[in-house]
Order: sequence, then C-alpha cells, then structure tokens
Amino acid sequence: MRKENNKLYYESLELILEGDFRKSHNLLKEWKNLNPDDLKAEILLILFSMREECCRLISGL
Repeated sequence: MRKENNKLYYESLELILEGDFRKSHNLLKEWKNLNPDDLKAEILLILFSMREECCRLISGL
C-alpha cells in the first residue's frame, strides 16, 4: 500500500513538471484521501488552490 501511495505522489510531481496541473491535482487528491495525515499532500493541495486563485485574479485584470 505504501509503495502505491508513493507512486501517486511521484506521478503527480512529474505531471507538475510537465505542466499538466489538472491531472496532477487529481492524483494529489487521491493520494491525500489514502493518506489523510500526510502533510506533503496537504501543502501541495494548498499551493494548487493558491495557483488557481492567482490565475483568476490575473485574468480579471
């Protein structure tokens, strides 16, 4: 189970590097559901929400 959890985490990081934020965000949510106490997933999901908010603010200018 732990190996599968790590796989989701690293796949999501690879997708971030490739610029595929939507797929990465979905993998992170899945990973967070499997690991509710893991702070790495929580921090990355917070950063995603901040990124989305910044994009909305910029597009509104």
